Amino acid sequence: MAVEILARLKTKPEYAQAVRELLLTVVDETHKEEGCEEYQLHVDIEHSHHFIMIEKWRSQSDLDKHSHSMHMKALKSVMEKYFIELSLFNVSHRM
Repeated sequence: MAVEILARLKTKPEYAQAVRELLLTVVDETHKEEGCEEYQLHVDIEHSHHFIMIEKWRSQSDLDKHSHSMHMKALKSVMEKYFIELSLFNVSHRM
């Protein structure tokens, strides 16, 4: 069963550009992963330090592998420095 994730990320404003570049690298690498059906980065027009990731994975197993990939480990290693808030929503079940 497909897994869909919505991630909301809020960075410290002074790190918005660095985070944007890092997230674009994560997007590029993630598109190469097996089971990645969709992986989109969006930025709030009014708040350049607010990001939304929209993800769709073929299976939970594929998402789990993604979570342990090198580029995700690199992102996780800077979260404390760059991020104010991270919210993950599993939106796989439609109403």
